[in-house]
Amino acid sequence: EKRILVTGKHNRQTYKVVPVYLQDGEELGRYRVIESFVTDRPVQVYKVKDADNKIMILKIAALTVDKHYLNRLRQEHNILANFKSSKYTIRALGHFKNQVYEGILVDYFEGAEFSDFVEDNFKKLSVAGKLNMGQKILKAYSYLHTKGIIHGDIHLSNILVNSQDEIRLIDFGLANHSNPRENLDIRFGGANFFMPPERITEDSFNKFSKEPDYYSDVYQAGLIIFFLFFRKLPYPAILWKDYVAKIKKGRLVFPGRDAGLPMMTEVKNILAKALNNIPENRYRTAAQFYRAWKKMVIKYD
Repeated sequence: EKRILVTGKHNRQTYKVVPVYLQDGEELGRYRVIESFVTDRPVQVYKVKDADNKIMILKIAALTVDKHYLNRLRQEHNILANFKSSKYTIRALGHFKNQVYEGILVDYFEGAEFSDFVEDNFKKLSVAGKLNMGQKILKAYSYLHTKGIIHGDIHLSNILVNSQDEIRLIDFGLANHSNPRENLDIRFGGANFFMPPERITEDSFNKFSKEPDYYSDVYQAGLIIFFLFFRKLPYPAILWKDYVAKIKKGRLVFPGRDAGLPMMTEVKNILAKALNNIPENRYRTAAQFYRAWKKMVIKYD
């Protein structure tokens, strides 16, 4: 059996369905699997405990898979190694390799995916609460951009929120430096319906036409904030061609009413700039996006 994975330099890659690498309770070196997270892809994700009972995340790929996946793991480790003292991202804890697998070990952060956080708390979150959460998220992406790092794959599953409303950015497999020397093969891909208009084509097999940059990160961060405030994305669609048609037109419509709150007008103005379908009309970086948001929060605090 084979599947089509929409990622990689030429976007369309065929790969054989891989077997599950590890079972719950199985040991791999000094690590024991206590929970399986992702087991249906070439790169698989497991929650493990080491010999000192420390819990962490193990991301591994078999050495027999396409080198594209191994390159992504190595790149993610290199990127995360820059964030040893960061409170916004998970940390790299080490690199793993034996005769069968290669992988990386990263922090385990007990939290919900951002989509679940919004769904569970939407009715309880005040406008002020959403403003503050938006500021935390934008500050995190601002941190990346000031470090010269483009995330490249911002979407609802790549942000975790814990019970104290602390956040962590995860999954840096498509991240890269703003002036990369690495093979561009690892810079294409991402979540389909979080792609900005300049990165997509109408071809459902070759969906992505451009590698990510600061502008595309800003757009994707804008979608995160849009979802935080409205519990939906601005361009709903089932078919890819319908999504492309909507997003290319760039007619941003905000759902619902603002109840006359003046800060909501500013929220919409900021989001309209971040989600402009012309990249050069957006904020240049997440740092600029964050500063505009922070200024608004201070104004209405």
